[in-house]
Amino acid sequence: MFCTCFAKERGGWMKILSCEEKGKSCYEFHVLIESDEFGSEVERSYRRKSKSLAVPGFRKGRVPRAFVEKYYGVEFFFEDAINELYPNVVDFLFKNSSKKLIRGDMGMNAQLVNADLEKGAELKMEINAEPKLEFSTSYKNLEIHVNKKKEVTDLDVKKFKDGILKSRAKFVSVNGRTAKSGDVVKIDFEGKIGGEKFEGGSAKGVEITLGSKKFIPGFEEQVSGHNKGESFEISLTFPEDYPISKFAGKNAVFSVKLHDIKEPRIPELNDKFLKSLKLGLENIEQFNDWSRKRIEGSRESEYNEDLDKVCENRIVEITQGDIPKLLVESRANSMYKEFEFRVLEQGLKMEDYFNFTGMTEKGIKENLRPEAEQSVRMNFALKKIAEEEHVNVSKEDIEDFYSGLSKNYGISIEKVKESVKEEEVKETIGLQKAFEIVKNSAVIIEE
Repeated sequence: MFCTCFAKERGGWMKILSCEEKGKSCYEFHVLIESDEFGSEVERSYRRKSKSLAVPGFRKGRVPRAFVEKYYGVEFFFEDAINELYPNVVDFLFKNSSKKLIRGDMGMNAQLVNADLEKGAELKMEINAEPKLEFSTSYKNLEIHVNKKKEVTDLDVKKFKDGILKSRAKFVSVNGRTAKSGDVVKIDFEGKIGGEKFEGGSAKGVEITLGSKKFIPGFEEQVSGHNKGESFEISLTFPEDYPISKFAGKNAVFSVKLHDIKEPRIPELNDKFLKSLKLGLENIEQFNDWSRKRIEGSRESEYNEDLDKVCENRIVEITQGDIPKLLVESRANSMYKEFEFRVLEQGLKMEDYFNFTGMTEKGIKENLRPEAEQSVRMNFALKKIAEEEHVNVSKEDIEDFYSGLSKNYGISIEKVKESVKEEEVKETIGLQKAFEIVKNSAVIIEE
């Protein structure tokens, strides 16, 4: 494929020398920045840098350009000039190419081929375009198999209420009995493998809930049955699938000191307790109704989430075509950053997380890749559906979206609009409308 295109940009000329398909939905553009424009930007680069330049025999900031180029080389300002021109080149390609190119970190690689003040600068840029997708069957009237919503029984309501009571329990130290499941115990422990201490195997003053299964299998069970003030040893074997591979399958011995045993004191369900909830509930009957509605609401949400997920999977299943690897990598990287943020929110450094779990950044990204590919495929499938269905996004739709973000995050609409571009909002709404078209036409089979 070969094409030539000119455009006037900031007093100079740019030209697409060629456009070649380099792979699935990936194109290489060979671009020429004409000498007038390139030379002007090099001069601007000199002016930007001149104040900090130093050349022997000249005062700092007073060096003529010719002497800078003689001392450092004529290419000294080229990189800075190209970096300044790069956004204009990208805008030019997106405006003048017939391809549906993708902006942002979805995939752009640039390489400087040649730069000359008399001939101009040549760049080769690989840019991803939207993949060419087809549907193996109609996206309308898809069969969607979902689990039926479970009816809320009196037993469900009782368990829900018991859970609320337990969540308000106070833990009180007890004497005269041994520790049992459900107790909170305070212990010191020191672990050894092969007679040697190991990283993360010792701690003092730790409180654990027996039966919570948050420790190595067998640990909590062997604490049960001991008395306050007692010292004892626990022998166990790390599971073969333990996240830290160097410990997997190893035998360990823990020396334990049991300092305290606390049992939960569950409050009585009465008017005083209901008032403490501050929910405006005046009697047990109202508490029962409120509990039932909460369960029903939760199950309705679970049902809709399940329905959406199955519908998404079906759309992905019928969407045929290759997704460029670069797009998948970009999405996996974004998902990794989200994961990293969640880890940091928990007060952990990624290095500590890696040491604790035995995982690596590469391994986590590899695990995220299938989900990343599905996400990218889903996004482009919905874009195709939106085009085929001539989905319209009105100004009112956009304003409603901004209003919703404003309420959810507690900031003014003006601030929201500064943070989220209207173009992004329009695309998001369009994709959601496309999804609703598929979902609303689906044949839902409850099982």
